[in-house]
Amino acid sequence: MNQSHKLCVFSSLSGTLYKSGKPMPNAKIIRTAGWQKKTTDMTVTDVNGFFKLPVMNENTIASSLPMQFVARQELMVFDGEQEIVIWSGAKTEKEENSESRGNPLAIECDLDKKDVAIHVNGQAFVTKCEWGVEVDSPVSADDFFNSGA
Repeated sequence: MNQSHKLCVFSSLSGTLYKSGKPMPNAKIIRTAGWQKKTTDMTVTDVNGFFKLPVMNENTIASSLPMQFVARQELMVFDGEQEIVIWSGAKTEKEENSESRGNPLAIECDLDKKDVAIHVNGQAFVTKCEWGVEVDSPVSADDFFNSGA
């Protein structure tokens, strides 16, 4: 009998959104993730720019088959004037919090910050956010994009 398994495509996260170093209230955050199917949810920041999103799992019966897991992740902010991608990544670990080496995913993002390309546990991210995680060896943006991440 086939048994369904949950795979984490985007860990639960909390964070604070800033613009020019000041908290951004009432900003809409849209999260998209998926491995075999695309899922989207959203939230709105509070008066202090704070937000929370629950874990995003995908059910599958194929988890025991030999195949590579790569879940595409994106966080986009809509502040009423423009849409800005603050997080784009490729999650290759099925476990929750692999984006933060097993710790709760708590991020701080400033819309005015330049995008940074990093790897965490071999997982690739381009982001305006920080989450106090130890990154793998630094890579240049050119190397990052040429690696197929």
